[in-house]
Amino acid sequence: MRKQYRGSLFTNQELALAHYLKFEKAMFLQQTGIRLEGMTKYFLSNPEKFDSFQEVIDKVKLLIEQRRWMPTYSRQLSVKNLRMEKRPIGYRDHAGEYAQYVWFAHIENRRSRTRAENTRARLVDIRDPAGNHSCPDRGLLKWTGQFGYERLIMPNEDEPFDAFAIDVKNYLDVYLHSAADVPRRPIIKGSPGVYLMKYQVIAFNFPTLEFTVELKLTGKIGTTEGKLVPI
Repeated sequence: MRKQYRGSLFTNQELALAHYLKFEKAMFLQQTGIRLEGMTKYFLSNPEKFDSFQEVIDKVKLLIEQRRWMPTYSRQLSVKNLRMEKRPIGYRDHAGEYAQYVWFAHIENRRSRTRAENTRARLVDIRDPAGNHSCPDRGLLKWTGQFGYERLIMPNEDEPFDAFAIDVKNYLDVYLHSAADVPRRPIIKGSPGVYLMKYQVIAFNFPTLEFTVELKLTGKIGTTEGKLVPI
């Protein structure tokens, strides 16, 4: 009889975390000669067997190919791109009507079967050119072309929300289209420079997405730039 050895009991914790995080599909490998103990003793997983560590990479590549797993798949929402509308847009809310240049952040759901329900976005922090942090409005942000502040994002689709806007009356005043029930006031007012704006996107049964936008505010709409900061 082949001699058996104890494996790492941390495997039980990893399986428990995978279950808690709702991983619907998983890949299990088991080295021959390693005893199944704890949770793994009773867990029905049909693991792929291997004898040496040198086999693992080839085994994983083969399983990925057989299961047709795609590298574009993600369990998380992601920010696809940030774009500016080239012409001013008329925006109206309880506080009045405005003509503004608007930047849209597109949120993508790469899951193939799960809808992102009750998706909500908000700004949570602004770092100004001097390094100071503030956020005068953390209200939910408006989804583009919609009346509400929540959105359903279907599998393999993306939807934009209004990340921020610059008023045509003053290219140094930055606004939000938020659910805050107060008169609209600029979140950034009258000061050129580079600002870092941190956003959160939350959806039912999805991890929280956080991303940062770098806003270069110049006072001229032709040279003002907004771009996503690489993670």
